[in-house]
Amino acid sequence: MMKKNKLYQKILIFSLIFFVILYTVCNMFLGETFGTNMIVGYLLSVLNFVGLSYKIQKSFDGSFVGIGIGNTFLRLLLVGFFLYLWFKKGDLNVWGLIVGLSVLTVSIPAYIFLENRRKTDGTPA
Repeated sequence: MMKKNKLYQKILIFSLIFFVILYTVCNMFLGETFGTNMIVGYLLSVLNFVGLSYKIQKSFDGSFVGIGIGNTFLRLLLVGFFLYLWFKKGDLNVWGLIVGLSVLTVSIPAYIFLENRRKTDGTPA
């Protein structure tokens, strides 16, 4: 029996495809530092998204994993700490970091739009 893909897994795959295309273009034209910061930003947003989706799934399943507010603050604290370290020690390009952080944010509504369009009129995307 094949396990059904969950929505967040499909969103991650869609965002990964979008990220690879964007990374390839940006790395050719904007340089290695921009690309490295894109990777760091994307990985940070993906890890945050996976942590959030895990917490939401567990909440809807009925099991209570830790305190919800504490989990949120812990994730944000870890993200902030990692960004602080990256600003101090890493080879920083703010624009590359912002682009990497926002790839997943742009991919979520785009995926939902394409999926709804596919369901309403049967248009393949």
